[in-house]
Amino acid sequence: MPLKYLSIYNIILKHQILRIKMAFENAIITKEDDERYGLTNIFLKYNPSDKSLPDQ
Repeated sequence: MPLKYLSIYNIILKHQILRIKMAFENAIITKEDDERYGLTNIFLKYNPSDKSLPDQ
């Protein structure tokens, strides 16, 4: 894959990760939702530098 396409892919990927992080920061997540869907694990998968959800 040419370098030009890799660069565009990286930009798109970073944008998607940012959108996921912003969605978590703006969402009201109940304990039941977190337990049912594993939302904390999803958040930490895409934000490994964070140790917990944004409100904790």
